[in-house]
Amino acid sequence: MRLTEGIRILRMYPGSKLILSGYDGGSGVSNARMMAKVALALGVSKSDIILLETAKDTWEEARQAAAFVKQRQVVLVTSASHMQRALNEFHSAGVKPYPAPTNFLAHANITQGWERFTPKGKYLEQTERYWHETLGLVWQSLRDWASDYEEQALEATESTL
Repeated sequence: MRLTEGIRILRMYPGSKLILSGYDGGSGVSNARMMAKVALALGVSKSDIILLETAKDTWEEARQAAAFVKQRQVVLVTSASHMQRALNEFHSAGVKPYPAPTNFLAHANITQGWERFTPKGKYLEQTERYWHETLGLVWQSLRDWASDYEEQALEATESTL
């Protein structure tokens, strides 16, 4: 879903590039390269694809993308459940992307009321995704707080010297 949305947006803006990220996770072929193969099969020109193959998480992806895009406009395509955390990372890297969420898991228009209370495996997936992103946001806050604290301590030490 993310790749097809990225390709759709790429085609809306001639001259733009499709940045694909993700490392290999020990498989030998990076996630970025696997997506690039699909994009090529769907007609995307090889010259329009940028691979960021070493980023292991969103923090690294944001920093690698920031080094590449600099001050250009960027559209960030990711899962709706991951968008807030991804935007936080890109903002902290100095990039202000336009969000393009995809892969929405929740639905407001449930036609059968009883369906809300029927146990289903997809609800376990949604619960897992919720907690993954919630804990990720907590980790992000703690990491940023610790980083700010360390910077303030260094500044205080330097000012007393």
